[in-house]
Amino acid sequence: MLGWMSKFQQRVQRWMFRVFDEEIVLSAEERNERFLEEAVELVQALNMTEEQAIQVVKYVFGRPKGEVRQEVGGVMVTLATLCSVQGINPFTCADVEMTRVEDPAIMAKVKAKQALKPKFRADRPDLSFEMTREEFIHRFPWVDPTVGKEGADPMRRNSDLDLKPCVVEKQGHVAVCTGSVHKGLGYIRPSPSAHLDRVANLDWELFSVSSIGVIDGQTYLWGMYVEGIGAFNVMVPKEFTRELLPHEREAWSKQRMGMYGSHSDKFSYTTGSGVAPVEEA
Repeated sequence: MLGWMSKFQQRVQRWMFRVFDEEIVLSAEERNERFLEEAVELVQALNMTEEQAIQVVKYVFGRPKGEVRQEVGGVMVTLATLCSVQGINPFTCADVEMTRVEDPAIMAKVKAKQALKPKFRADRPDLSFEMTREEFIHRFPWVDPTVGKEGADPMRRNSDLDLKPCVVEKQGHVAVCTGSVHKGLGYIRPSPSAHLDRVANLDWELFSVSSIGVIDGQTYLWGMYVEGIGAFNVMVPKEFTRELLPHEREAWSKQRMGMYGSHSDKFSYTTGSGVAPVEEA
């Protein structure tokens, strides 16, 4: 049975990468939300009421946080028990569902449906808290995104944590708040960028993403601030980012970047910001 589970997990992973962007596939936050959504839909189908579900959620969040692997085991055990009571074979259900969603027409519908799902993390008010430089660096120690890749410098790995990021190349731009970390500069507090709205009572800075990865269950972005001093491989926890709003993207797609000469005081070496317009994003 363990062999079947391993093959099934690989089958699901291949399907995920065929249907969704890497960012969605590797987002721990997205996976949490989709799992909870399906679990709630299951108990709803078995006639649990909204009031009962809310009571369970409040009960769980009123207790200490559990250990991930033990909780995964608990999910599997309780699902097996639930299915036994209902006279259902969970493995048959899983195989039937995967066969259904592997149909190209269904895959297209799933991809379109994903774009319409509510963004539970967008503009979250819980982002508006202060962290000291020391608190931020301690919570989010910098990790080289090239760890595990050929040519990576082993001396640049974090010596205190055995973290091996699962990193994929990813091009694009996001807005960043609260903070970020860098191997040489330590903590970097974002400065407000022109053309970016103040959202969730926070200022945001434009960030160019080069890679995205998951470390110990936490999703990170690596890249550089568009208006920064040129430091690359700056690491930002994804929870402190948001997508650009359409009018922000449109404004920045037309923005020209450059340098002022220290002697001539002339604006030169101009180039585009690299932000894709709305129709190309």
